This record gives sequence, C-alpha cells and structure tokens, in this order.
Amino acid sequence: MKQRYRDSFKYIPKKKSDELDSLAVLDNDVGFQKWRYGFLAKKLSMNMPAIISNQEYRKARVNKLLRKQFDIPIHIKGFVYHQEISEQGKQLEDKASHILRLKQHDLSLSNAQIASLVGCSRQYVSNVLKCRD
Repeated sequence: MKQRYRDSFKYIPKKKSDELDSLAVLDNDVGFQKWRYGFLAKKLSMNMPAIISNQEYRKARVNKLLRKQFDIPIHIKGFVYHQEISEQGKQLEDKASHILRLKQHDLSLSNAQIASLVGCSRQYVSNVLKCRD
C-alpha cells in the first residue's frame, strides 16, 4: 500500500526522482490515511457486485422489519446488504431437527406417528432418517 501511495505522486516540486524512492511513509501520515481510505473504498465498490452474487447477499432499504430482524440501530438509514433468510428453509430445518429429536428420545415411534406429530409426510420423515445414517 505504501509503495502504491509513493507511486501515486506524479509531480512534487523541488524533489528528485531518487528522493521519491526514499520517501518515508508512516502509518499515521494524514495524507496516506486519506489516500488508503479512498483506495479501499474504490476497490470495494468495484468488487461489490461480485461479492453480493457470490455470498448471496441482498440489497434492501432499512425498514421496521429489517430493524427488528437484524437489530439495526435507529440512526442507520438507507440501504444495507444482508443474507436472505428464507422462512421455508428455516421451517424445514426445524422439522428435520424435531424429527431427529423425537426418534432419539423414543425409538418405538413409527414414521407415521412422527409424521403426524410434526405435521409432515411419512416420506419426508423417512428421507430425514436416511440422511442421518
């Protein structure tokens, strides 16, 4: 980063090129900090579409539902990026874990009994139990 910062100087009056190579750049230099912040912001904005599609993020305007779901403070406004939580996938996961817990606690339960307790089909229960083994 410091070398790129040095290379970004196109013209410094009364400095020779060999003096530019030996230019000391410290972490607490204000100019370097401003340049680094701008550089990272540009890199992030260039790569944001790839990050969003790769990590399956979603861009949404902050509303009451998002504030409640992700505990977003009131002073934050505008858009946020978040991973989409599907309610259907969450419910299926809960059903699968409930089926496994029932089978662990009572081995005498049949698949039909578990299906009636959980509220799903016998085929789904057998698939969950097969995947566990």
